[in-house]
Amino acid sequence: MSLQAYVTRLFKLNTNYLYAEQAFNQASSLQTLSDDLYTDSLRFVYELVQNADDASSAHLQISLIENNYLIVSHDGKPFDDNDVRSLCSVNNSTKICNSHAAGYKGLGFKAIFGKSDYVLIVTNDESFRFDAQYKFRWTWLDINQTTWEHDNKRKFIYPWQICPIWTENHEIPESIRTWLSNSKTKMSVNIIIRLRNVIETQNALEELALQPQTFLFLQHIRHVELGIPRTTIIRIEPQPDESIRLSHNKNQISHWLKNQREITIPSEVLRDTRLPEKLHNVPSTTISLAAKLDKNKGNTFIPVSNKDSILFAYMPTKISTYNLPLLVSANFLTNANREQIHTDSIWNQWLFECIPRETFKWIKKLMKQPNWRNTAYDLLPIRTLSRDKLANKYNESCSNALIHTKFICNTHGKYLSSSEAIIDLTRLSNQNFIGIEPIRLYFSHQYRQRLQSLPLHPFVLDNLRLREIGVRTFTWEQAIDMFQSREFQDKFSVDHNIKLISYLCDLQADQEISKLLHQMPFIMDRNKCLQIPTNIYFPSKFNDISWYSCNTQEAYVHDDLMNELQNHHKKWLEQLGVTTRTDLSFFHHTIIPHASTFINVDNALHSIQRLFDLYVNGQITGDDLKNLRELSLFTKANTLVPANRLYLSYEYKPYLSIDDLFPTMPHLFVSTSYMQNIFHMEWKHFFLLLGVQENIALIPLNDNCRLFQNYHEDQMRIIFGLNSNQVHRYKYQMTITFLEFTEDNFNFADFFWHNVIQKLNIHDLTRSEIAYWGQQHKRGATIGSEVNSFPEWFVLNRPCIPVQILSNGINQRQCLKSIQVYSNRLSSLTGHYLPIFEYKLNAEVLSDEWLKFFRFKTELSIDDCIYILHQIYVQNKIEVHFEDDMRIQNIYAHLLQILFNTNTNQHKLYREKCQSKNICFLSERDNLFMPSEELNFLSIDTFQSPFDLHILKLNASNRQHRNLSYLLYIFNINHIEMKNLNLIPINAAPCDELTNCLQKSYLSLLFDFCKIKKQEKLNQLDGIRYFEADRLELYIDKLNKFVGNPSIHVNNNCIYITRPWNSNSVINSLTIKLCELLKVPIQVFQTHIRTLLTTSSTDDYFIQLGILPANDNSSNDQITKLIGHDNLELFDRLQHLSSSYTPAQLLLAGLEAQNLSWTGYIYHYTHLENAVSILRDHTLKSRHFCQTNNFKDSSAYDFMSQTDDQVNHYVRFYFRPCTSTQLNNENLGSNKSKKRNNYTPIYPLYNHILYVD
Repeated sequence: MSLQAYVTRLFKLNTNYLYAEQAFNQASSLQTLSDDLYTDSLRFVYELVQNADDASSAHLQISLIENNYLIVSHDGKPFDDNDVRSLCSVNNSTKICNSHAAGYKGLGFKAIFGKSDYVLIVTNDESFRFDAQYKFRWTWLDINQTTWEHDNKRKFIYPWQICPIWTENHEIPESIRTWLSNSKTKMSVNIIIRLRNVIETQNALEELALQPQTFLFLQHIRHVELGIPRTTIIRIEPQPDESIRLSHNKNQISHWLKNQREITIPSEVLRDTRLPEKLHNVPSTTISLAAKLDKNKGNTFIPVSNKDSILFAYMPTKISTYNLPLLVSANFLTNANREQIHTDSIWNQWLFECIPRETFKWIKKLMKQPNWRNTAYDLLPIRTLSRDKLANKYNESCSNALIHTKFICNTHGKYLSSSEAIIDLTRLSNQNFIGIEPIRLYFSHQYRQRLQSLPLHPFVLDNLRLREIGVRTFTWEQAIDMFQSREFQDKFSVDHNIKLISYLCDLQADQEISKLLHQMPFIMDRNKCLQIPTNIYFPSKFNDISWYSCNTQEAYVHDDLMNELQNHHKKWLEQLGVTTRTDLSFFHHTIIPHASTFINVDNALHSIQRLFDLYVNGQITGDDLKNLRELSLFTKANTLVPANRLYLSYEYKPYLSIDDLFPTMPHLFVSTSYMQNIFHMEWKHFFLLLGVQENIALIPLNDNCRLFQNYHEDQMRIIFGLNSNQVHRYKYQMTITFLEFTEDNFNFADFFWHNVIQKLNIHDLTRSEIAYWGQQHKRGATIGSEVNSFPEWFVLNRPCIPVQILSNGINQRQCLKSIQVYSNRLSSLTGHYLPIFEYKLNAEVLSDEWLKFFRFKTELSIDDCIYILHQIYVQNKIEVHFEDDMRIQNIYAHLLQILFNTNTNQHKLYREKCQSKNICFLSERDNLFMPSEELNFLSIDTFQSPFDLHILKLNASNRQHRNLSYLLYIFNINHIEMKNLNLIPINAAPCDELTNCLQKSYLSLLFDFCKIKKQEKLNQLDGIRYFEADRLELYIDKLNKFVGNPSIHVNNNCIYITRPWNSNSVINSLTIKLCELLKVPIQVFQTHIRTLLTTSSTDDYFIQLGILPANDNSSNDQITKLIGHDNLELFDRLQHLSSSYTPAQLLLAGLEAQNLSWTGYIYHYTHLENAVSILRDHTLKSRHFCQTNNFKDSSAYDFMSQTDDQVNHYVRFYFRPCTSTQLNNENLGSNKSKKRNNYTPIYPLYNHILYVD
């Protein structure tokens, strides 16, 4: 039957249902099955790939084309009737009878319908399809489809998934026809799937392209082409060494070694009820193992990563629970979608049990192949950490295989089990001086095994995986244990020992061995026992009778071994701790107890050199040498002196060389005759341990010191009521090396103290000494009393501090007691005019702790300063040195600080001292010294001093010092201040215009605006008068010397300024001066004062600042408040007047009481006509006569009627700008005033008229 006929027949069979419900139920089941089979977007593709492999295809092509079509093509067997029947049924696979095919359930193809509702199959140019959109004919006559759907409340669906529809070529979509015709390779089978979600599938295919190992276990496919849409080629390429390379677009992605194991199926396994029929009838099955190889090292295995460690059932599953190091493919029983494995399946349990066992067999096979021999053990299975029945079977099989399988190849090609093999990490079994037998014997004893039960050749090559599975190792620690055994040492010879030493020496670079060599007994002694390096010695070269002992308990290297050892072996053993040693009984029992008397002229050189050799070879220690401090040594004077009283000479490179400082005292220095050809540094260390000094340091104070008794007696005076015989001891009793040599020795003292300060800890020197005295168990004997230490006493009482004092132009060097010396912190003041301790390291000054120790003078008195100034004058009469010039100013500054704490009587006393010494002081002019009576000081910075006036030279800070007047007084310097200047103004006249600008009311408003407390400050301006002059000339009083022409000058209550007063320069100076007089901040107030002096309208400026609002009435309120405030002040000053005063008398008193330059004036305003009347009649007129003399009174009539006649009689007039009163009374805006004055404006006149009584 043709394929078309068979497809048509199947279509009729699978659409022939007796009832519609039967068709619907079948369709629903198929739809559920398809949807549930594989939720993974890639799983249905795996099924198509597996089908292609089962069809023996070598070339597989998967492409995505337009209109969401996925095409899977292969060149395997074309579809036949059986294939079509399998596609259109459930659980009717064509692979049931084929044990080599992957599938057996007959469900795989149904997974496609979960992703598509249109599947077209083109095979050998014939086509059929499965199409959910196909219009199936309704064949049931008892009901129509509409009624059925209404009654069942659901849409009718047909089981289209099993109804193949024959498809002619013209029915195939054009895009598919085009692709098939243009395909370079004509495939025998093409499966075209119209995807519901093309993006999901495309992403899945792109992921597949990056995982070529997916195709690793396919039997036939070797070439996979993915067009998604970019073309990707995956190749599965078998290699000659049975490995497989997987490539991606010709780039190798991974490399694998695969092994297929055929295993017989036990009969009990076939009882598994889940076992498919296909597997019931076969005697064996296969397990495929794949090990991953390093891409760069072709024969090195690497474990599969956790994310890639999944089980295969030919194609990948999603089962990754077990994290096996290999990829395993077998006929695992899984659920329908291959996403879970049946753990309770007997079949699966048996397969998991086979995996480790077959892996061991594969390893044994690989061990026979040269390519894999060195890495085969890397495939040893690892117990899985999973916990289920399959994992348990796997782990049990691992354990059993390790115990019973002989898979480890020894060095003779025989196979051993893991319990029989031994890894020799020392490689001693390969060495003829040790060999196999001693190690076999050691293991026999160690593990209590019969020697015969151990293989003759148990040693295998080292491998990490063998160690991990428990193969025993022979380590260096065990070698040490073996070397210590009596059985081994009895059979070990000197010749073997020489070879062992040579072998270990060659391995010294091995860090593991290097760490253990100090614990390893590998050196044979004279008793043929093996010793560790630090417990055995080379025999000493000193073999004379005086240093020999036959009863030594120490181990020495075997004489034959000493003769055979090469030099480089000896040096290596020395590095490990083998030292040359001598019998030291003579040293300990004779030399140490008699150290102070043992050395004489005859044995001095030989004995010291022998002790030196013993020390260098480590046979005596530094602590031993410290017991020999009384041992005598040759000096440079060829005398014998105890070591602890000597100093290293220059040749020994001491830390501090002092030979040159004591050229006449060679008996202080160790002789150089000891050195010979030996390196001086070793001799230096040797002598230092004997107590020879190389530095200035704290040392014990000997009671025999020549000054000790003086010190002792002085300290007894500190403890009340004691005499020197009552003190038992001192707690510390320390001194400093060669301290006594600083007395009256300037050069050494200078060298000595600089080194002491740098090297010694000051706290050790200032620590109080404790003297213990009195009866035993009493307070004085147990707690003691604090006294000075010897160094403290020495500096206070002996001339040991080096100083230089300038005398007659020459620095005189001498040593003084510390309390006579000044601290170097005062050097900028003293110079060399007073004795000062000059500590010059890095220009540092002495710390407070050192000053406390020396008790130097730390302050200069006024007498000291006067003395220094006099000495500077004496030493610099012709020309003053720059440093002394600076020093003079420093002394002035010092005096200015301390004079503040002195009284007037002291000032007089110091003034007399300065006069008695005839001190001359430095003048600014030509920098010359001049007597004080010829010098002046001008404390007015605004003027330069006259050229012919001699001025005391002072720097800027001294000139400004607040105590300068005290200094000028004691120096008897003429002090010229502003009060000592006379002013001569040229053509001076009062400046009323300036007075008007600076009215007190304006300033008061500004003070309020700037939030400045004003009363006291404003009172500073009371009584101030301003004068304007052509020129101002200032002269020094008494001396009559011209000083300068200022633009402004204050003289008592008068301020003089140059014309014109409103010039920029004058205003600048005037604003500053006024701020100073008012004691207000210049930066805040200067701008306001300048504006008052320059503005045309003060009211506008105040309005601009917000002091006054633009409303005129508000402005008047402000002025009224000011006037009221001024009146209160005025009347407060009139409280002493009698209450009987008439208004006229009170007015006159008030006018006179005004604290202004306008005292005696009173002001009002009037009209132009009135001004004309006053000027014409040459008479001042008062309001008292307004009604009778035709004199216009512009003031309000109600105000006139309430004013006392006596007051009106004394009112005079002046003229001012427009005010609010004029607004109402002078026709300047008020309707009332216009009506009263015939609507004619009356203009004011600006001026003021003097009141005359």
